[in-house]
Amino acid sequence: MPLGLAQPGECIEILKIRGGHGFRRRLAEMGLTSGSRVRVISNGRPGPVVLEIKGSRLAIGHGATHKIHVRHCSGAAMPA
Repeated sequence: MPLGLAQPGECIEILKIRGGHGFRRRLAEMGLTSGSRVRVISNGRPGPVVLEIKGSRLAIGHGATHKIHVRHCSGAAMPA
């Protein structure tokens, strides 16, 4: 499912990032790569999707979230 459909409080794992090299590189610099686990803090409209990753918060616009495909975390809880 696209990241834009994730609900606040959910732990999600990034499966695939679609987009150009620059877009993927920019997300990787922020820690968003395939296999990363993040928690959705908020997903309100209008406004960005706010994520927590490795103790930091990150805001991503809704257009970009539809290029990031995720699934719910399985098994173990999200790492701190």
